[in-house]
Amino acid sequence: MEQATPLFVFGVARSGTSYLYFMLRSHPDIRVTYEGLIVKEALTYYSKHKDPRTRVQFEELLDSLCSIESEQKENLWLVDIMNKRRDALWERYQANPGFPQFIESIYLEQSEIKGPIDDGAWGNKMLRLEFAPELIKHWPNCKIVILVRDPRAVYVSQSKLFGHQLRYSSIYWNSHASLTRLNAEDAERVLVIKYEELVAEPFETLSKVFAHAGVESQENSKRILQEWPVSNSSLEKWKSAMSDDQVKLLESLCFDEMVLAGYEPQLATAQRNQSALERAYVLFRQYAGKVPMDIDWWRRKRVLQRFMAAVSGRSL
Repeated sequence: MEQATPLFVFGVARSGTSYLYFMLRSHPDIRVTYEGLIVKEALTYYSKHKDPRTRVQFEELLDSLCSIESEQKENLWLVDIMNKRRDALWERYQANPGFPQFIESIYLEQSEIKGPIDDGAWGNKMLRLEFAPELIKHWPNCKIVILVRDPRAVYVSQSKLFGHQLRYSSIYWNSHASLTRLNAEDAERVLVIKYEELVAEPFETLSKVFAHAGVESQENSKRILQEWPVSNSSLEKWKSAMSDDQVKLLESLCFDEMVLAGYEPQLATAQRNQSALERAYVLFRQYAGKVPMDIDWWRRKRVLQRFMAAVSGRSL
């Protein structure tokens, strides 16, 4: 098995993770999926197929993973590998069985699109930082990049694209910020970068990410930034998009975490806490009528666990 580094990128929606994903994908020695499901979901299917010991069980497992991963068009190259390279994947699995090795072999298997890598990194860009401990359990040698962005800018973007309410965005951002601080204590494994830093110093910041992943940084950073140039047009859009009342409310709801993250509140002067009942109401309003009545979707999204965690103030 190649000595490639598992790499996982986290960040709240609209914090720049998609932009970073496209730059990572452009690196010749990185295989990364866009919110790929197999990293999070495969263990359930792997167990369902009873730690596949026969070729038939292995084929059924691959069929299940192809089905769920086909939902994301950015990851069709991975589906292509699982469909076209089954003999090679089976040989790899027989030589080195186990769930972590199985997932890694799918990412590292030769594809017609990018070709094989001997050294480098493979992994996934995702939103939910609460998955980090589970990933570390399976891949102790993994590297994690956490992207952080000003909560005011996050809210404006989430509101425009997803229709998120201000109070919901504050719960979402706070939970991610607190988990970021917790994970950042593992300095060897975890790199925290600000979206604002990526925009202000793109070459230095991207080189830092590549170095953290253990891949060549200097030349690739220059080339990739030409392909994916940065834009600072959205950095302070929140100043014109939000009213003073909205700014003050959001800052008060995120005050403590904003200060700890290095973002300066402009109008709020203290933290305003929401009760468990208030948080439950916010979540109910956000998702009422939007959640599909699909048990598998509820399980995959961990809806009940996330709801209880958010209501209790732990995470979202």
